Amino acid sequence: MNKNITHWENIVCDRTEKDCTPIHNCLLKRFTDMPHRQVEHTHYLNGSICKHPHAKTLHNGYSLYAYRTQQEPHFLHTLVHVCAMKGHIPVGQHFTFKPRPPPTLGEKLQWKMVKKNQPTANLWRAEDPRLVVHDNKFYMVFTDGWKIGYVMLDVAMDSSGLTKCDFMTPSYPPSPRLTMGKFHDGREKNWSPISYEGDLWVLYSFQPLVFYRLRDGKTCTMDTSIFDSWKYGTIKGGTPLVRMNNGDYLTIFHSTIRLAGGYTVYTGGALVLDSHLAPKRISRYPIIAPCIEKDEYSYLQDTWVIFPAGIIREDNVWKVSCGINDHSTSLLYITDEMLEHNLSFW
Repeated sequence: MNKNITHWENIVCDRTEKDCTPIHNCLLKRFTDMPHRQVEHTHYLNGSICKHPHAKTLHNGYSLYAYRTQQEPHFLHTLVHVCAMKGHIPVGQHFTFKPRPPPTLGEKLQWKMVKKNQPTANLWRAEDPRLVVHDNKFYMVFTDGWKIGYVMLDVAMDSSGLTKCDFMTPSYPPSPRLTMGKFHDGREKNWSPISYEGDLWVLYSFQPLVFYRLRDGKTCTMDTSIFDSWKYGTIKGGTPLVRMNNGDYLTIFHSTIRLAGGYTVYTGGALVLDSHLAPKRISRYPIIAPCIEKDEYSYLQDTWVIFPAGIIREDNVWKVSCGINDHSTSLLYITDEMLEHNLSFW
């Protein structure tokens, strides 16, 4: 980390969150039937957008949108929901992904506070979805708050939006045996999926750079010093990797940096990999940064968050869906000119 970067004012950014398009909470107002009662969504976090390559004919030009909600205090039983999106407006029916069935009748419900570093397998939850198209089907990678899972989506759309979204049986692949460093607490939250050479992979880790094949757990580790040029904290993951016109792959990642006074700030950058998934170009400085003005709806204290989770190519720009301060999702538009200016060759 660059020791000169100790204050927010010293972080150079190509753009800020000001010129994004917010997905307002009121547009997503829904109720969800929980095992014990019906509750209203209160936060709309870390939404991921995805478009089928044949969307104009197959899905009437709609994007698919998956987002996470926080139904109760302290993130008990967070869930993921899927709907269609037209432009930046969610439309039609919203479908709720319930990765584990509710308790059977007569079984005593045990509501537990979610503690950091404690597995939550007994809780009914899904978080931080990433949507990707593989083998002409939609897949969703998610976390249960502790470990990663993935599931295939069987969807149907018409002129009104999403008419069907069946979630197949989710899979929870074993963790790869890696040494992740002393500051890694074991939680898996930031896998970035990619459809590559007939298989569904995820970018499991940036530092070290590790790819993981979901069907059999094969890992591919690359030694690279490209991330040494990134001076804005630890890179932790981001959007799926999407194919560019020249055959390279693009992902928008996020990283965290600790500033003077104990403030934690997330920033986002771009990474380009070649057709063999070797790193090729990386942002010189952040291309996404949060607005550090406190939001009255955010529960966070001394932390400002951006969380890129989805990316599509539309109208000759890159449209990135990004979680903001753990309570909403915004769409940001990154032009080719902006990206070219921001990236440096390695």
